[in-house]
Amino acid sequence: MKREKPSLAGLAHVETIISEDVVIVGEITEGGSIRLEGTVKGNINILGNLIVGKNAFVQGDIICDNINIIGKVEGNVRCKNLKVFTGASLIGSADVVTIVIEENSVFVGNCTRREEAPAEAKKIDDILNISDK
Repeated sequence: MKREKPSLAGLAHVETIISEDVVIVGEITEGGSIRLEGTVKGNINILGNLIVGKNAFVQGDIICDNINIIGKVEGNVRCKNLKVFTGASLIGSADVVTIVIEENSVFVGNCTRREEAPAEAKKIDDILNISDK
């Protein structure tokens, strides 16, 4: 049986690439979409998508729109769509709308699936300038 290469559809637009030889100790916040190939020891809270590359490692909690994990994450994840690819690992809880865990990947933790708010409700919140912060 032929294996498919990891598909990163929907995450193609990346604003920032953090290379494999980079180690960040501290938080990443307020950024757009990131492709991480290095190491982050701290929380990630971004407005875009996150790709955790094959040799990447995150030790901290992650909040983002969508996340594809090809490497290793130790921490809790909150996003809309989570995909853990073959050979990848997520050690921590996941709070998601959708989750895909491929064969031969590792997920140790709890998963909470939530319903996505209807598009109309989001628009009303934006119009009224209502924020959860």
